[in-house]
Amino acid sequence: MGLRSVTTASVVVAVVSLVSLCTGQYQQNQTQYQQAPQQQQQQYRNISAPYGNFTSRVGQPGNYSGAPQYPPAYGQGGKYGNATGYQQQDPFAWNWDHEHVRRKSYNQEAQNWVYANIQEAWDFAVNLVGGKNAQYNANAQCGYGGNPYNNEETRLQQQGETLVQTAQWLWDHYPGNKPDLMNAFINLNTKQIPFLADCLAEHYGQWSGTCDQYQRYSRPDQICNNVWFPTWGATNDIGIRITDIWNYEGGIWQKLKYHDWPSYDGTFAPLINEKQLADLLDKSYQAECYQFDITMMHAYWTQFITHDIIKSAPYTVSVGGAYGEQSKPQCCGVADPACYHHSCNSITSPPVSDGYGGYSQGYCMPLSDNVPAVDYCAPIPKDPRNLQTSYIDASQIYGATCEKASQLRSYRKGKLRVNKGLYGLYMRNINLPDDPNPDKSECDTNYPNNDLRCLLSGDTRVNQHPGLTAYQALFLRLHNRLASSCARFQEKNYLSDQVLDEVCYQEVRRYIQSIIQNIFYRDHMPIELGPYVAGHPNYGLSLDYVLPYDQNVHASVWPEYTYAAGRLHTLISHWSQVRDPTKVQAGLQEPDSWYNIYDFLGKGYQLMYSKQKMNELLQNALYDPEQCYDTSFVEELRGKSTNSYAAGLDMFTINIQREREFGIPWYWQLRDFCGMSPVYDWYQANDIWNQVCLETLPQIYGHAKNVEGYIGLICEKPLPGAIVGPTAACILQRQYQNLREGDRWFFDRNGLTGDQLNVVKKFNLGKILCITTNLDYVTENVFRTPNPYSNKYQACNLYDDITEDDLTVLWSYSPATAGDYRTCKDYGVGYGGAASYTNASYPAPAPQAYANSSYSQPQQQSYAAPVQQQSYAAPVQQQSYAAPVQQQSYAAPVQQQSYAAPVQQQSYAAPVQQAYVQAPQQQQYGNSSYKQPAAAAPVYQQAAPQQQTYQQAPQQPAYQAPASQPQQAYGNKTYAAKPAVYQPAPQPAYQQAAPQQPYGG
Repeated sequence: MGLRSVTTASVVVAVVSLVSLCTGQYQQNQTQYQQAPQQQQQQYRNISAPYGNFTSRVGQPGNYSGAPQYPPAYGQGGKYGNATGYQQQDPFAWNWDHEHVRRKSYNQEAQNWVYANIQEAWDFAVNLVGGKNAQYNANAQCGYGGNPYNNEETRLQQQGETLVQTAQWLWDHYPGNKPDLMNAFINLNTKQIPFLADCLAEHYGQWSGTCDQYQRYSRPDQICNNVWFPTWGATNDIGIRITDIWNYEGGIWQKLKYHDWPSYDGTFAPLINEKQLADLLDKSYQAECYQFDITMMHAYWTQFITHDIIKSAPYTVSVGGAYGEQSKPQCCGVADPACYHHSCNSITSPPVSDGYGGYSQGYCMPLSDNVPAVDYCAPIPKDPRNLQTSYIDASQIYGATCEKASQLRSYRKGKLRVNKGLYGLYMRNINLPDDPNPDKSECDTNYPNNDLRCLLSGDTRVNQHPGLTAYQALFLRLHNRLASSCARFQEKNYLSDQVLDEVCYQEVRRYIQSIIQNIFYRDHMPIELGPYVAGHPNYGLSLDYVLPYDQNVHASVWPEYTYAAGRLHTLISHWSQVRDPTKVQAGLQEPDSWYNIYDFLGKGYQLMYSKQKMNELLQNALYDPEQCYDTSFVEELRGKSTNSYAAGLDMFTINIQREREFGIPWYWQLRDFCGMSPVYDWYQANDIWNQVCLETLPQIYGHAKNVEGYIGLICEKPLPGAIVGPTAACILQRQYQNLREGDRWFFDRNGLTGDQLNVVKKFNLGKILCITTNLDYVTENVFRTPNPYSNKYQACNLYDDITEDDLTVLWSYSPATAGDYRTCKDYGVGYGGAASYTNASYPAPAPQAYANSSYSQPQQQSYAAPVQQQSYAAPVQQQSYAAPVQQQSYAAPVQQQSYAAPVQQQSYAAPVQQAYVQAPQQQQYGNSSYKQPAAAAPVYQQAAPQQQTYQQAPQQPAYQAPASQPQQAYGNKTYAAKPAVYQPAPQPAYQQAAPQQPYGG
């Protein structure tokens, strides 16, 4: 019987045609570090003259005709040209060891200078950082107090800031070439520096040689995912830059303030205010661009996955308490200048004249900088620290630390904690648990009723948007549904309650991770990057090819992704609403009868406990279109909301602020890194940017090389079949390939059998909606708008073809004996501490126990064959059990397994099940014998061929391709390709997909 239905419905996913991608040869920029001191020597002056028709006199090398530039041919050394991939560079196939490339050349003179002066630089930084923190902490007038360095978070904050200030001192005093100093930072051996030994021991030494115990299940914090480098991709890991470009004022950490290209008089004009820039570019009040073939389910999913792999660490201050409780500093309305925290970087705008002699009130959005990361305790420029794990591992559901994971578990049969819904604990109505300590910065706690609180999940941002809340609830329900199936399967192994709970929790978590990874790369990627990039074997994203694991890949989330290409908030559209029953009763028609869904920003709890509102949100998201990837934001995300949580929350302005705060490269530098022709003037940009940006950017930046990275990306015309432009696609493709290639537990190579992989790939979001909600109909591909030809609506009772037998395949290879399967042994919570963990199995009942009539009589009645009863319960056979002949006849595993549960066999072959069996299967069994259910023995004889038919699934050869099939090269190794090879043949009908490109219409 299916999880919701019995019959099978075929899934038809239309893949629209071939795309072309502008790529070229990779060239690393080597001069960006020399520009900062030149800029500082100029006389800064605010240029008020309009920038109008100014164009540069720089030559125009390269191809600017708009013709596509395809990847270069691959050499004899494989697709990357040689072992490191640094000769035949394909900007969309970045597989070489980035760490090795960065470290392979450095200046020994600069290295010696750093070793000679780092002690002085360190002492200066310690005094500076300690003095700044002492100014705020333990200051009763500022509302702060307590010891700021008595927990891990504050120690990481203090160490990261000290290392950045050390690098700044070295930068300011180094007499030579700045790029040589940067290379010296990267190649510094911190083990040789005594005063950094404590830092290394605290963050890296404890994991040395301890990763052998994590072979089947990953830790919540993903430590030891990479055995050789245990902290790579783990919680609190650094975001490594792929461009090696830090656009900071002063070179190391200060926020970018000035243009990169000079003005008429040779000076460098300051950058425009973030708020004013966002207002000038946001033309949503004039025209909105919608992608009518892509639904809001895709926009919600994009944010859901982004929150899985990235969360920046904000600065915090100590507010007292025994454990050093932390809070974000107050950055707006601070009366005493001494209490203004050094991390405050609030977005302000001056009062604006109303034209009648008055002025509007000034604007202040409280915002503080994010904390710099610690990278093997080396002094480096400021890079972000990630509070999530970098891998696509469902950490937004299960938590990214052992502490968070333990808070979310119920410790009963592998399930997660829940709250009962409006209809009790029925699986499709359970809700996320309450957050016992809600953070006002993460959710809206200003409710008139004290019963309304905030929700708890693996990610604190669950309350931000109703779409995120809905996805969290779906996968919570799916986890508990699978855990129930696993517990029923494991009960026959007589595991103790604790071992059974741990096994089922870890197994279900493992499969939820696999399902999310499969949906992301199979269904999401062709929409975001287009079918050409997503399906081409050279780009490492297609699941039709097994990408080998590479332990030398540092699977971190890059700043170029975090603060530029990965910020896709503009996809959220207005068309995401919920019906208001009171307005319907009042006779109001659409759209006046709908709630504005943004009234639920920060109020996920209210959405979950409002009758049918989440179901309506999901039902409407199946056909509501998302917005284009451009400069238009819905007004609710621009801070123009009456919601107390959303008021003043301007995401467009925050995105610009974060980009400048972390020194993201200029747009022309990103294009240069991706091997594309840089934009030297506005004429060359005609084929790159949309019309709105071409009309606005010259007045803002003056010169095309002054356009910031994030702004240039959202201004790009999208690639055919994709939602992003070529430069954004370059960064996104490399990021997603990196996360897959550097993940030791990626689902298609983590030990799953072919049958288990087939079951995982049967899941899609449409079937998950059928399993976990009360929706009656879903589309075959929820990311695409309904279409009567290629994306039809399907009834859930027919579409859900995932049966209990499918789930049994998942648990058939799970641990069946006692063992310590915990992944947080060092944390010691959940079962009353590590000492109370019962690592044992309950003893199986002795054979004599079956002679007890009160226990065995019901089972004897279920066995219809009297001969089997006599041979099973005879005392003589039990005494002679050790005889070799009797042992073979008594413990035949195949017969016992097929005859062990006759009630389930009979109930599974119910009339509804018979309708599920296809006609060829009935002919195989024979119509005459199949229609005689009265005889027990023939029924069991018919069950065996059915199991053999399941085990010999026709899809299994896709994972064990014979040697005669086409071979696919990855690096210097050759792997067998799956039969379904992508054929990048041009499709003539694809050129008709023009409606995505117009802007301003």
